Formats: sequence, structure tokens, C-alpha cells
Amino acid sequence: MTSLCEHGKLIQFFVTSAATILSITDGMCVAWSAPMVPYFISERSHIKMNQTEAEWIETCFLIGVVSAIPITAFILNKLGRKKSILLASVILLISWISIACATKKEVIYAARVFTGVGINIGFVSIPTYVAEIAQKEIRGFLASLMQIMVIIGILIMYCIGPYTPFIIPPIVAAGLLLIKLLLFSFMPETPYLLCLKNKLTEAKKTLQVLRNKQDVEKELNEITEAIDNDIRDSRGAFKELFLVPRYRNALFIVLIFDFTKLCSCFEVVLMNMHQMLHDAHLTFVTPSVLAIIFAVLLLFSSILSSVTIDRFGRKVLFAISSGLTSICLLSLGIYLNFKHQGYDLMAYSWIPAVSVMAYAIVFKLGMGTVPYIIMGEIYATRIKGMGIAFCNGFHTATSIAVFQIYFILRRDYGIHIHFYLFSCLTILVTVFIMFFVPETKGKSLEEIQQLLRDKSLKRSKSEIPRPRSLCCF
Repeated sequence: MTSLCEHGKLIQFFVTSAATILSITDGMCVAWSAPMVPYFISERSHIKMNQTEAEWIETCFLIGVVSAIPITAFILNKLGRKKSILLASVILLISWISIACATKKEVIYAARVFTGVGINIGFVSIPTYVAEIAQKEIRGFLASLMQIMVIIGILIMYCIGPYTPFIIPPIVAAGLLLIKLLLFSFMPETPYLLCLKNKLTEAKKTLQVLRNKQDVEKELNEITEAIDNDIRDSRGAFKELFLVPRYRNALFIVLIFDFTKLCSCFEVVLMNMHQMLHDAHLTFVTPSVLAIIFAVLLLFSSILSSVTIDRFGRKVLFAISSGLTSICLLSLGIYLNFKHQGYDLMAYSWIPAVSVMAYAIVFKLGMGTVPYIIMGEIYATRIKGMGIAFCNGFHTATSIAVFQIYFILRRDYGIHIHFYLFSCLTILVTVFIMFFVPETKGKSLEEIQQLLRDKSLKRSKSEIPRPRSLCCF
């Protein structure tokens, strides 16, 4: 990591760290319901809820996420990347303070809606901000910091949520957000956004700070040329995501990566982890402790991914991760299949525990990291907000569909069918990506757009369409 000291890379690391502090509280928000739902339905809760009322905590969170999608697409260019991140921080700060002071379940519900809104804005604005301040040599590393911070937040919540008073997690999260607001207020806006708003002098000064050198004319010219191409190609309308060939190609690539990540069953594994570990009848450790170990392994794998992704590339790490993830899903499916058929598996009860722990490592190595990096770097500056917001909506809708498939398969055929199905889908879609999606490692954002533009031009000039890449469909 000594290369971070070259040409202002250490400055970019510091700026990215200040931006991604928000992601720690994102992870805490996502994991908060896991220890809190049992608390609210218990006798010791200061706000009495039944099981149905407690389940609304997560539903309200999803309502906030979905409702913020059109807002996020609008404000990312209007307010700017930096102000959008600050806005997300303020919204989350208000929601955590509301939770800490809540004495009625309606306040909890409202706070969770605001939590969903804040997380959605942060989810879109942080990858955009990081991609637009980073040099191409370390863009993958810096972009992966967001996922590392999310896992740190989940780990914090797993460690303090079940074992401390109700008010402690909100206080910790609010404290982190105050630190974030203090630090990030002094960070610069991205040079891309400044060029888009024709503030070239400010953009030049920002580049000089981020690159730690005075001669930035070449990069500034590349950015302005890329912005001019964006303006020439589109008016920034939502429909152009589908009508402009290179924008459509970028959208297709992001959706494919996101769909493959959904096929990895990460949410399903999380949802059933305690039950699967409980069914393993392990005597040397409790499911709650294993959940903490699971989060630690996720963190370890995220760090490993961050330091290797700019060396090996997005596609290589994604392929390795998806292949090993498929094996973990298959082993879980086989174990659960035999268990479903009534076999005595006491001698093999360690299999689900080992599979889930291995899954934590291999999933975050690529499948849990690469889609977010690709999303931040493959969209053109002018339509980035709309593109990421649309993909966020797609992710939410597809997640609901995956859960519905899971519930149907579990009810009618057994949970093992779900793992069999998505183990196969993970491999198939990954093969698709390896052959038909371009690598973005080592390319500037302008070079990525030029690659998409050139591919689209080849496609349009072809008398008989024979695309070498399905990313140019």
C-alpha cells in the first residue's frame, strides 16, 4: 500500500474515508432490526409490540428506500455529490435521534422510513463521489472502502445490539454521523460535477489538491471533453438510459452484475443463518457468537478484495468469488436435501456452519463488492444519478421476487431447492459476464465511456448485427 503516497493518492484515501464513514451507520441501520425485533416483542421492551407490529420495522425501512429513488436521481446533479452525502448524513442523524428518544412504536416506524431514505441517498451518492475523485490506479480500492465500512457497521451492531441498553446503538451511530458531518464538510466537490456546472477554475483547484500536483491540465481537458460528449449525446432525460446505446449498455452491465449478486442468496443466508446454525447442534459455540464471526469474516474478505481488485481486475475476482460461492450454496443444498428426506446427519452437523463461514469469505471477495464498484464507474457523469437510482429500484424489486421464490420453494419443495437453483444460476450468469462484459480495471472514467461508445458504434455500423459483446446488445 506504499503506492498510496504517490501523487496525492493518500489524500484521495483520506477524502474517501471521510465520505464512507456514513456507510458505517448504513451497516448499523441494516443490522439494527436483527437484535431489536426480539427486543421489542420481549417483556423487557419499553415499547410493547407483537410479532406483526415488530415486522413493520423492516417494512417501513423498505418503504423509505423505495420512496427515495426518484428523489435521489434528481438531487445528485442538482445538489451535487458532496451535498447529497451531507444530506443523507443529516437524515440518518435525525432518524437515530428519533429512535433514541422514541416512546411509541409510530415514532420507530417513522424513523425507519427516514432511515431508508437516508441510506438510499448515501448508497447512490457515495459510489459516485468516490469514482469521480479517484485515480484509475486505485479507484477499485477506494470504491471498495464503502463495503468495508458497511461490514464494520454490521459488526458493531452485532456486538453491541444484543448486549447493551436500547439507547446505546443510536448514540454510537449519532456520534459517528456528527464526526462524519464535521470532517466531510471540509472535503471538495468532485471535479466532474464542477465541470458539469462549468466551474472550471474550481475543478482545476480540486484536481490539484486531490492529485497533489499543479499540472492537471491534461486530466482536466479529458474530463471536460467527456462532459461535452455527455451533453452532446443526451439532455439528461430518464428515457435516454434506454435510448442512447452506450447508456443502455452501461445499464445492462450493472443490472447483470446486480442480478448475479442476488442469485448468490446473501439475504437468504442471512435470514436463515441462525436457524441453520441452531439445527447444526453445535456445542462449542452459540449461533449469536457465530453471527459475529460471520461478520468478522465478511470484513476480512472485504479488506482482501479491496487490496487485490486493482491488481487482478473486477472480472477475475468476480469469477473466483462466484465459483466458490456456488460450491458453498451447493453444499448447503445437499445437506438440507438429505435433512429434508429424514436422514440422520448428526455426524455431519458441522457442514452448514463451515459452509456459511466459507460463504462469508468467498462472497465478499468479489460478488459482494464488484457490483458496487462497477455501478460507480461505468455510468456517464450526466446520467449517473438516474442510472444508479434505477438500478437501486431494480435491486429492491428483484430482491422481493427472490424472497417470494424462496418462500414458495421452501413451502412446496424444501429450502434445499432454492440453493440448488441459485447455485446453477450463479455459475451461468457469471459465464455470461466473463465472456460478454468488458473489464474496467486500469481505465479512466473517460476511457470506459469511450469503450462503450466505440462498441455501440461498431454495433450500429454493422450490416448484419454480430456483436462480440452482449454488453452492446
